[in-house]
Amino acid sequence: MGAQALSPAELIAILLRTGTKGRSAVEIGDELMQKFGSLNVLARASLEDLGKVKGIGRDKAIALKSAFTLAARMAQELQGEAPLLDTPELVADYLRDENRAYEVEHLQAVLLNSRQKLIRVEHISDGLVDSLLVHPRESVPARHRRQRNFRGAGA
Repeated sequence: MGAQALSPAELIAILLRTGTKGRSAVEIGDELMQKFGSLNVLARASLEDLGKVKGIGRDKAIALKSAFTLAARMAQELQGEAPLLDTPELVADYLRDENRAYEVEHLQAVLLNSRQKLIRVEHISDGLVDSLLVHPRESVPARHRRQRNFRGAGA
């Protein structure tokens, strides 16, 4: 049986560790699931939104966000070998789950090797809810600029 047999509210209760006076951690987990409707929506909730639930302070909200971030990273690891990203659709599919959680615009650079396989995704800049202003200098990741400048210095 184990953790697989537990409900989402019970798993959340384990992360919360304690309830409040008169409310168990499971009851708080139940309220979170009722308020947000799904784990996906709960994962995207802001610290402020989580804090509106009685019994969820800053530390517990951070613990929940950390658990969802860890789960997302584990899902990426389970994908195994670096994915082939040779079309815009494949890039969008690859980034969709991670970017769904963001509440503001984000600029990312998808770095691929010569065979169109993912090297890494670099975060460049954060914007506002509906816009993002970026100076051209910021559009090239800093590590890439350093590598380019180093190669150019010896030529």
